[in-house]
Amino acid sequence: MNIFLEKKITDEGLSESILKRVEILEKSKSLFLNLLSHQLRTPLNGIIGNLSLIKTNELSKEHEEIFNQIKFSSEQLQSFLESIMDYSLIISNQITIQKMPFQFERIFDNLKKYFEIKLNEKKLDLFFEINQVPNSHFLGDQKRISQILKNIIDNAIKFSELNSKIEINFKQAKKDLNFSEIVISVKDFGFGISEAEKTKLFQSFNISEAKEKGIGIGLSVALALAKLMDGDIFIESEKKLGTTVHVKLNLEEVKLAPLHEIINSNENLNLNDQLLAEKINLNILVAEDNTINQTLILNMLKKLGYKAQLAKNGRECVEIFHENPNINFIFMDLAMPELDGLEATKLILAGRENPPIIIAMTANIMDMEKDNCLKIGMNDFIQKPFKIATIIEMVEKWSKHK
Repeated sequence: MNIFLEKKITDEGLSESILKRVEILEKSKSLFLNLLSHQLRTPLNGIIGNLSLIKTNELSKEHEEIFNQIKFSSEQLQSFLESIMDYSLIISNQITIQKMPFQFERIFDNLKKYFEIKLNEKKLDLFFEINQVPNSHFLGDQKRISQILKNIIDNAIKFSELNSKIEINFKQAKKDLNFSEIVISVKDFGFGISEAEKTKLFQSFNISEAKEKGIGIGLSVALALAKLMDGDIFIESEKKLGTTVHVKLNLEEVKLAPLHEIINSNENLNLNDQLLAEKINLNILVAEDNTINQTLILNMLKKLGYKAQLAKNGRECVEIFHENPNINFIFMDLAMPELDGLEATKLILAGRENPPIIIAMTANIMDMEKDNCLKIGMNDFIQKPFKIATIIEMVEKWSKHK
C-alpha cells in the first residue's frame, strides 16, 4: 500500500469498503497523470532538446538573457512533470529507488544553477553551510534526492519575502563504519505557518492559504520519496519568523566510488573540438514518428558529425535496417504507428549474431516499460525530454560494446 493511502486511513479512519473505492480512484488518478505526463513530455522534448543545441553556439548578451528565461521556464515545467510522475508511480507502487555512487556537492551545484533566475526575481540570497567529511561519496538515488530538495527549495522561495534569504544547512553524522545520517535543512525567513497549516502541507494537491499558491503536490511527493529511502521530513515554523524543513536520510558511505562523471551535467559543451563521429565511427538509424523530434535528434547527430538515416515508423525502421546491414546503432522511439518500438526491435534482433545497439527513446518512465525494453534485447533507454549531452553519453557508453 502506498504512503498516500496509508495517510488517508490514519487521518480519516476509512472503512474496508470505502478504502477499496478510494484505492480504485487513486489508481485511476495515477493512470490519468501518467497519460498526461506522456503527452506533455513529447513537445517538451522539442523545447529542451533544441535549447541544448542553441547553447552550443555563441549568443549575444540579449539573446543569452532570453535563452536563460526560456531554459528556466522549461526546466520548471520538467520539474513539475517529474513530481506528477513520481506521485503517479508512488500511488501505483511502481517507483524504484536506485543506489548509485554520488556526491552531494554535485547536487548543490546544480541547485544553485537551477534556482538562479527564480532567486533573482525575488532578490533572494541562497547560502549553503556544509558540514561533512571531505570528498564523501554515498550510495543512493541522486535524481530522487535532487527532486526532494528542488520541491522544498521551490516552496521556500514561494514563502519568502522580497530581499530576504534562504539558508541550506548540510550535516553528516557518522552512525557506524559504513553509514551516515544526513540532515539537510532548508530555512526561509518568510511569514511562517501555523500548526494547523503544517498538517496540511504534506497532503496531496492541497493548496495552502499562503500568499503565493502552488499546486500542493511538491511536499507530499518529497515526503513519500524520503520515506521510500528510509528517511523522513519534518518542519519547524513560527509565525513571522520563517520556516525550516529538515530532510533526514540514512545513506551508505562508499570510499573511492567509481563515479562516472555524467556528461549531461555540463551544458556548455565544446563541440568545436574533434567531432564525435571522427572518433567513433557509427552507422546510425533513427526511428521516430513525431516531426519535431525527428528534426531535433537528426540535428543533434549532425552537430556531432553523424549523418543518420530516418525511419518514420516501426515498420519502416525494420525495412531500412534489413536493406542496410551495416547499421550498427539505432535510436528507437517506443510509441510509433504501424509497428511500435518493441515489436520493431524483436524483428531486428531475431536470429542475429551481431545485433546493433538499440537505445529506446520514451516519454514514459514506468519501470515496467524500462524492464520490457531490456527483456527483449534493447541496450538502454533515454527519457524524454533529453539534451544533446544525453546522445553523446549513449554513443560513448555503448560504442565500446561494438
